[in-house]
Parts: sequence; C-alpha cells; structure tokens
Amino acid sequence: MGKRGQLMNTIAPEKAAAREAARNENGTFGAQEHSSPEVTVGPSPKALGMIGLGPASENPLAEPFDSVEERPLRPYFALTPGDDDEFFDAPIGTTVHMVVKGKGGSRVRRFVKADDARFEQPVWHELAEFREVEIATHTAGELWEELFEDDGRMRSAMLCAPHGMLYSDRRGFVDRADIDKPITWEEARDFLAAFPKAHLVSRSRFGDSRDDGVPPAFHGKAHITVDEGGYLRITGPGRGRNAVRALHLSNVQVFDRDGDLVIRQELDPGFGWEEVLRPTR
Repeated sequence: MGKRGQLMNTIAPEKAAAREAARNENGTFGAQEHSSPEVTVGPSPKALGMIGLGPASENPLAEPFDSVEERPLRPYFALTPGDDDEFFDAPIGTTVHMVVKGKGGSRVRRFVKADDARFEQPVWHELAEFREVEIATHTAGELWEELFEDDGRMRSAMLCAPHGMLYSDRRGFVDRADIDKPITWEEARDFLAAFPKAHLVSRSRFGDSRDDGVPPAFHGKAHITVDEGGYLRITGPGRGRNAVRALHLSNVQVFDRDGDLVIRQELDPGFGWEEVLRPTR
C-alpha cells in the first residue's frame, strides 16, 4: 500500500466555492447557487430551491464524508441542492431513495434510472415500496422537482450508483474495476497494523436490494486491531452491538482504492457487501 494514486480530474473551482458558501455551521451542506438543466424555474420557493437558492436543507442520510469539500469514491452519496449535475448525469441503473414525511410518519420512495424504448430520453421509474414493480414513470426534470418541498427545502435523499460503479467529486462516475487494485490479505494486515484508528468511509450491502450507509455508531474514528493471522477488529466510537465489527482478512477480498482499503465479500457476482476503511492516527 502506498500513497494515494494520481487523480485524473479536479473538482471545478466554482463548484468547490459553491459548496463552501453553502456549508452550515454543523459542517453539512445546504443551499447553493447552482443551475439545473431540464428544469423551467419561476419565482416560487420550490423553483428557487431547485436551482440552489432555497433554504438550508438538512439531510439525516448524510454521513461525515458528505460534508467534506471533495467527497471520496463511494458507491452512494446523500444528495444536496447543488448535486443537479450529478443527478442528471447519473448512469443507467442509478437509484434514488427519497424520504417523504407525512401525518402517519415517513416513507421511502424509490426510483431507478432506465433507458426505456418507449421514451426518447432516459427516464426514472418509480418502484413499489416493498416490491420491484414499476408504478410510475418520471422525466429527470419531474423527479428533480419531486426532490424539493414547496418551501424550497430539499427532501432527504440518497443516490446509489449502479452495482460496480463508484462516484467521487474528483472522478465523477467510474467503474470500480478501473480503480480498485487487488492486494493480498497479508499486505492489508501489514498496512492496517501500522495504524491505531480508521474512518469507515462507506458501507454497502447489495443483491436483490441495496442497503447503503455507515451506521451512526461508526461516524468518527474507529479503533482497529489486527493480529498476525489477519483477524481484524473494528470498534466504532458509538455504543451498542453495531459499534463492533470483526472479521478475518483471509476470508474476504481486499483492494487498494486510491489509498483507502476496500474489504469485500462477493461470492456470487452482484451479491455481497463491501466496507471501505481509511486508516488514520
């Protein structure tokens, strides 16, 4: 394991400035001055929110790495009002999970981007809440509008790249096979042994359905220990049974992802899980 590999692109200065200008006191990102393609806007609060001029929007789905200037390579990220380019440029197979609040509580609406022969351009199919059945079809502009409340605030939403795809602010959408470099479990053990702590950069479960996100118990620096046999124990800064993770590195696949360590178990293509660690002092 060496230093981070050379990155291919850099984040546009104007986008970095927009994100910093929209940063809330707690480090999360709020409204930004940003244009939105395919959307005709007017003076309403919702229209202003759609172009990044609405009120600050808290997203409970956001993780610590969503509030840094340049989000790292991950298979998902929490949407902000300034992510219109990322939303409209998302590849076919991308899903969006949107939280909708109502009198009876909250529910999650799911959408998947599809190249449907019935339409001239890619569309977003809305899926049933508990089944993989299409119940409605939306254009990109219509779905972007759905992501905002009437008062201009953005609903809590997460964008999940298609299986095998990653996203970062520097690289955009890329195939993980072009980024992840396989290493041996012994190399992973020796690399981790030099560090007492690590950040859990991302966590993803994939198969018939997707479950993305780092548990709150692992938001922050986790303590790590690894023995000679490759037994790795990760203890998050939070509490509860979800704050401890243990595994044998010899039983999983390990990769170098731009200096982060990817731990993956995918016995059948498209079915498995991965976690990404960023060792630190």
